[in-house]
Amino acid sequence: MESTALGALAALAASALFSAGLVLQATETRQVDSRYALHFSLIRRLLSRRRWVQGTVVTFLGYPFHVLALLLAPLTVVQPALAAGLLILLFVGARTGGEKVGPREVAGVVAILAGVTAMTLSAPARAAVETQTGPLLAALAVLAAVTLVPYALERLWGQCTPGLTTMATFAAGAAYAFSGITTKLVSDDLGDDRLVPALGWLAATGVIGGLGFLGQVTALQRRSATRVGPVIYVIPVVVPVVVAPFVTGEEWGETPLGGAVLIASLLVVCVGTALVSGSSSVGRASEGEAPAPAGAR
Repeated sequence: MESTALGALAALAASALFSAGLVLQATETRQVDSRYALHFSLIRRLLSRRRWVQGTVVTFLGYPFHVLALLLAPLTVVQPALAAGLLILLFVGARTGGEKVGPREVAGVVAILAGVTAMTLSAPARAAVETQTGPLLAALAVLAAVTLVPYALERLWGQCTPGLTTMATFAAGAAYAFSGITTKLVSDDLGDDRLVPALGWLAATGVIGGLGFLGQVTALQRRSATRVGPVIYVIPVVVPVVVAPFVTGEEWGETPLGGAVLIASLLVVCVGTALVSGSSSVGRASEGEAPAPAGAR
């Protein structure tokens, strides 16, 4: 239990850095012409903006904490804990917008904290990914395909339509779910001193995670963060946790009520995540809106 709690704390540190990086990147992202959507030229243009680069560095600093979390705690605990980064966005959005946090946001915060705490206390023992790779590769293949679809269609149609922007939102969520699973593989290989496989999974994480990030950037250029946020935060929580019993050695049957407590806690985290990520304050932070003038309503 001690290592699980430490892993949860490491996941919270990772989520805080991920969200802080997003806040730094947000303003710069929306200032680039939307015609570069779903093209790596968008990233190239953003690299010339200091604040965006600073945000990217902060985001990268969160990744070692994510790996550490998965070295200490099961995937079932780590991925839901990452949703706590929304609290950073909520705080920043409330400060810059001059609005008070309402009942919706309070309920969401309580749900996230309660759900993560319950999952930490009732989690199964940490286990490495099993040697049976069929379900693992199938899950990764599906998530990778969802990530790649909007890019293939954009090249086929020659433009980024509103429908593709919606697909880019789900592609980002799928990519982050993929990254959550492959980061688990990185941590397992590092724990067993298998450097070459760890580097291979790290490369896969970088490629798919990068495509997901580009999809997120594209989505935020054309859609409000209140519509993008619930997707890119909930999918990476739900998918890795749901597939965990099939691709890892985590035994849910040995947890309280045969896994029922874990499932209920996961649902609570997802509801809280949807409530907080869909709030106007989080949207303001994610979109990089300027602070409201003093006295403005």
